[in-house]
Amino acid sequence: MDDCELDLLLKELEADYTDALKYVDRELEKKTTTLVVDDYERLQKIGQGTFGEVFKVRHRVTKQHYALKRLKTEQETEGVTAPSSNYRYEFYLLFDICEHDLAGLLAQKVEFSLPVKKSIMQQLLTGLYFLHKNNVLHRDLKTSNILIDREGVLKIADFGLARLTVTSIRPDRASRYTGRVVTLWYRPPEILLNDRYYGRPVDIWGAGCIMAELWTNYPIMQVSN
Repeated sequence: MDDCELDLLLKELEADYTDALKYVDRELEKKTTTLVVDDYERLQKIGQGTFGEVFKVRHRVTKQHYALKRLKTEQETEGVTAPSSNYRYEFYLLFDICEHDLAGLLAQKVEFSLPVKKSIMQQLLTGLYFLHKNNVLHRDLKTSNILIDREGVLKIADFGLARLTVTSIRPDRASRYTGRVVTLWYRPPEILLNDRYYGRPVDIWGAGCIMAELWTNYPIMQVSN
């Protein structure tokens, strides 16, 4: 490939990536509304991670419970000096709250019937199909990221390592990514072998590990290194 061909390919990739971002923006505009944080009463902190902290909250009027995630800003990042500014900003995301995660239920030795196991896997694979259809890799599927509410409705959580894929130029080739993803027990062979050109199969492997754990009640790849 000469320089002209390479330059053309890069421009096509940039245009394709821009189109993908515009699509995501349009979808978000359809489904999002302004969040007034003061409308919610914080009840307790239920989680904390690299990208923020999560609180169980209650709407002051409807009394409905939700999960409120406060995203960390650059000013809060360790080792980064906050820029001089008179403005202070915070970002929040509001989610339906789920009472359980699959890891916790398995740790409590909950006995799932065969129909329930099938329902869990059907919902997981349906959600995964939706992500992949929209060019999203989750890259951290594990039982603790599978949330389940009281009605048995499953939700895939924690998109901190997720990436948008753009493969319309070379649909036969996976994009190049970092290998420092996926919790070790659910990490697929290609990432363990330091392959950087991986794609949707890494999520399928994770789903397979979850299915095996659901049937055996034990992580099948429980290793320390």
